[in-house]
Amino acid sequence: MTNPQNPVSAPGWQQQPAGAPPQYAQQAPAQYGQPAQYAQQGQYPQAQQGQYPQGQQYPQQGQYRQGPQYGQQLSASYIKHTGMLIWWQQSTTTHTGTFEELTTAYTRAQTHNLLAGWWSISSVIAFNWWAIFRNMYEYHKVKKAAGR
Repeated sequence: MTNPQNPVSAPGWQQQPAGAPPQYAQQAPAQYGQPAQYAQQGQYPQAQQGQYPQGQQYPQQGQYRQGPQYGQQLSASYIKHTGMLIWWQQSTTTHTGTFEELTTAYTRAQTHNLLAGWWSISSVIAFNWWAIFRNMYEYHKVKKAAGR
């Protein structure tokens, strides 16, 4: 009910006299495990047949895209090392995808190491070098698996 004197009022709100506490429209609470928007209807909306284009299959959970249009699925773990004066931080991320996607991830990790990895003494001496060469080794394995 929209009140012309109060343009902000919304359905379910009632205009109260001045000084009175606001009262809210009471609705039955949703049952456990059921979204509130469907609580009164008592059913969930049903998916309709033919909702997706025929002949097109979508990957299920835990499956990877496969086929000549996607390329071979590969996996690699790259290290990002950050030096910070006295201490350092390192994160290892595993990527799964095509050769091109893993090349992009490799480039990003190596760029991060080359820009942010030198800012602590221990990083200059050992840790950033280890991350850079470890990423190179991992990328070599990806290239070998992809046949390149």
